[in-house]
Amino acid sequence: MLAITGIEADYDGEAIPVAQAVENLQRCRLLGIVYPSPSHAPEKPRWRVLCPTSRELPPAQRSRLVSRLNGLFGGIFAAESWTLSQAYYFGSVAENPSHQVVLVDGTPIDLRDDLDAAVIGKPLTKQAGDAITGTGPLDEAALLAAVARGESYH
Repeated sequence: MLAITGIEADYDGEAIPVAQAVENLQRCRLLGIVYPSPSHAPEKPRWRVLCPTSRELPPAQRSRLVSRLNGLFGGIFAAESWTLSQAYYFGSVAENPSHQVVLVDGTPIDLRDDLDAAVIGKPLTKQAGDAITGTGPLDEAALLAAVARGESYH
């Protein structure tokens, strides 16, 4: 990866509706796009937010910007939101009637240094044997060993 032109954040908590995500971006005048993920249902909301940057930036700045957005939303985003080169599906699946795409006009996230006051970083993961199961520090060596042994690590 040579540069980033924005960030993506994934919400799977099934409690906060898409409309509230849109309101959060509108309230702070942050440029972004909000859309439901393929597994979204109105009674179990799951969605993503995309926030473009004002220009190409080095990939090393991505984590800081995702943490900035996570702080704005109170720490709700899934850990995969911090992964470089994470692929996310965009679009309607099976003609889902609740699919929508909402563009919120505002300032690009890299120009919003004021959001650093409430930054919330990546959620931690917890080691239980060789499986990753919750919160706490990630033991990368144990995870790689589990993969090498052919164990399930999800």
